Amino acid sequence: MRSRRSSTLQVGLMLSVLAGMILAGPPTPRVSAQSENEPPRQTTQTQVSAGLSASSQSPATPLRGVRDVFPFGVYASGNGPVPTMAAAGASLEDQIDALCRDLRAHNFDTVWINNLSAEFLPLWLAKGREHGIRMVPQGGGMPMYLLNQGWWESRWESAIETQVKPFYEALANEHRHDPSLLAYSIVEEIPPDSPFFPHIADITVRVAHIDPHHPVIVLYNRATSAERAAREIQPEVIGYDCYPFFTNSRSGPVSHHAQRSYYERQIARFSRAAASVDAQLWIMAQSWGRTAASDEADPADRGMRPPTLAEMRYQVWAALFHGARGIFFYAYASGAEPNRQGYYDEHFLDHEGRPLPHYGEAARISRRLDPVKPLLLRLRPQADVEVVYWENLEQLHGRTFVHEVTSDRYLMAFNADVERDQPIDIEFGYFPHYLAGTDRFHDVLSGVSYEGRDLRKVVLPSGSGRLFLIGGPEAWERHLAWEKTTGNDR
Repeated sequence: MRSRRSSTLQVGLMLSVLAGMILAGPPTPRVSAQSENEPPRQTTQTQVSAGLSASSQSPATPLRGVRDVFPFGVYASGNGPVPTMAAAGASLEDQIDALCRDLRAHNFDTVWINNLSAEFLPLWLAKGREHGIRMVPQGGGMPMYLLNQGWWESRWESAIETQVKPFYEALANEHRHDPSLLAYSIVEEIPPDSPFFPHIADITVRVAHIDPHHPVIVLYNRATSAERAAREIQPEVIGYDCYPFFTNSRSGPVSHHAQRSYYERQIARFSRAAASVDAQLWIMAQSWGRTAASDEADPADRGMRPPTLAEMRYQVWAALFHGARGIFFYAYASGAEPNRQGYYDEHFLDHEGRPLPHYGEAARISRRLDPVKPLLLRLRPQADVEVVYWENLEQLHGRTFVHEVTSDRYLMAFNADVERDQPIDIEFGYFPHYLAGTDRFHDVLSGVSYEGRDLRKVVLPSGSGRLFLIGGPEAWERHLAWEKTTGNDR
């Protein structure tokens, strides 16, 4: 995969988060099923809603930590997030304002700010407060972003002590009460043998002592790096960026089977690493691809293609199936000039600044997930109470999750087929340690309850999934009562 950082001044692309289609519901367990294309009811989220209140900025008001927020975001350049506006002479403030407005209109709530110059962070945070967007700042060079190459090759280690640690301590003291701050990203995509690990561990502890609500995090692209981080850093968040949609086998997987194997196998390893230290798993999914600038561009040089609408859903649901509690997308926009191979790098916006269809799909996914984002934060995969006996279809999967508050079980069904809708053809184990004969599957989206054999009548659209509460009427009542504590009052 291509490197996204070659120098301290590289203008990074942007990411966004986003995700598949999901669930919420009405007052009783037995109502007509809601269409997959029907927008879900509007509910209050635990994360940022339309704006951040002034009272939440008060140091006397406890801030929510990352465990209480399901971010749905995008990766964007800190010093020029909307390249077409920058080319037309727009100020950075106007670009950030336009970005935040556009993200809110698409139901995004977080920006992972890349290659940020530290002096612009207050401007980003101010716009975040104005528009109800949270920020994950990531610098473009030392001391905000760790580097050990080029000019820093022989200087980085001493700079950690004299520059980086004092910088982050000052940053945490200055911004720890800001309601638009979510976390501090200190570096990305480091190999498992990076010398930075012990220093990141030390900085993580130092910042947490000052600011326990906004952790230091790293975005990894190798499972071996995430596994080392879990052992040595024990972070609150493990981030994973993975882009599976290649066009040439010289670069990566090109068939759907190979892309699934690559994406899901890696997410499974990241999920285990995060679970080993009870960390949140945030997935940076793919929204980018390359478009030929002319007929002379060699197809062998394209490398990546943008995901289809079903593949957007697939990326999100595959992540949720493995316990992800945050979705981002790489990226928001890129420059208007083609690369050396004659291709435009395009993301949610094309090279002329126009939104592409998969951006709209990401918005639909996020809105669909809104009513259950608080629930997804409280579910943990738990194999010893698994109710699925076997799966009859290669592309249709089921997994049992347990609610950490109510201890009730939930079934997540996931259609990994990006070309066809599939029925929930799953066999369940009706034994004491699996299911009782009186247990039902309550669709968290619609409230409709099913017997196990009736689930086969429920068809999942390509790439999407659905969540069901397992149990009798008393379990459904517990679910509704817990929902009310999140602001979702049916």
